Amino acid sequence: MLLQLRVATARHAKDGADVADELGRASAELSVAIDELRAIARGLHPPALDHGLATALEACAETAPIPVEVSVDPAISSLGPSRDAVVYFFVSEAVTNAVRHAEASHVAVSVQVRDGQVIAKVCDDGRGGAKVGAGAGLQSMADRAAALGGALAVNSAQGGGTTITLVLPLAASSPATELRVVKVLVVDDSVLLREGLVRLLEDAGVEVVGQRGDAEGLLETVTTTGAEVVILDIRMPPTHTIEGLAAAVSLRAVRPDVAVVLLSQYVETRYALDLLAGGADGVGYLLKDRIADVEEFLDALVRVAAGGAVIDPLVVSRMVARERRSDPLHSLTERERAVLELMAEGRSNQAIADRLVVHVRTVESHVSSLMSKLGVSPEPDDHRRVRAVLLYLAHAGEQG
Repeated sequence: MLLQLRVATARHAKDGADVADELGRASAELSVAIDELRAIARGLHPPALDHGLATALEACAETAPIPVEVSVDPAISSLGPSRDAVVYFFVSEAVTNAVRHAEASHVAVSVQVRDGQVIAKVCDDGRGGAKVGAGAGLQSMADRAAALGGALAVNSAQGGGTTITLVLPLAASSPATELRVVKVLVVDDSVLLREGLVRLLEDAGVEVVGQRGDAEGLLETVTTTGAEVVILDIRMPPTHTIEGLAAAVSLRAVRPDVAVVLLSQYVETRYALDLLAGGADGVGYLLKDRIADVEEFLDALVRVAAGGAVIDPLVVSRMVARERRSDPLHSLTERERAVLELMAEGRSNQAIADRLVVHVRTVESHVSSLMSKLGVSPEPDDHRRVRAVLLYLAHAGEQG
């Protein structure tokens, strides 16, 4: 259809500028839509990965029209969502290339972890001659590898078969490792939730220096215990309204060096704004349901402890749903909006690239573009990000 539009544009150029312009715009819009669809398709999470990387690769092999031998290091259950997806797509596309282009009769797949790296290889006995840049499939493999700081190597002598090697660095460290030096104070009036949260944190290697059932004297408790992060419920005794929020705001005014994570049972955008109003460094607003996803909760705690700002994804989604035509964010593209949403969750450019399965330079380009559209003037990067997120949250909060 895109080709037909371009032909029509050329044919009708002499019939009038208006017709040619309309066809030209239609062609450009369709081209953008195709690019977006390709990006979405690359980022889809294969359902087979829900059962583990090895199972997903075995399922991929079973659907191939030629024998595919799969060997996955028994120690590997999951490399993390981003790396699992990249390895899966790499193997899937490499096997497809071997069948369609190399005319191979057999393929061998291996995935190992060695010296802090994931090494995945796909070897076929086809006609060879493959190289990066010669086709979209190999180039997309290389792009995905680069997005996670990895690389792709192709050894494909003419007539001698092809071996494609994907090398990815493993994640630097787990949330539990990063959290070992953090001292946390837990404040919640629910004994069951408080005790459960303390157990979860301690199992992850976090030092819980204290726990309370109310927010009275919070500053004194923080000083006494030496807490570096305070996790507390918004609704606390005696009225169970906003005592926790008020205590957090007061604490941040006196001790901005202490990170605060507010927990809420409900999506209340104005609470996030109230907390961020005094500064966005080292603050978090999470729904209590987020605790059930232990890895995600610990990851958020890591980012807050490191001075980041983390807003619950559901809160961000609710804000996005309240968009109006007067929204200053209306000029952002869907991808720029997705990047800004992830910025509001406290994600770094590399983490955003991992989540969207794109190169980090692509994310940097989107960030630069959205900053310009929002009128956020050049400042140190962290300050610009905070200003952009605050603008985003403030406008959404006005509509709540």
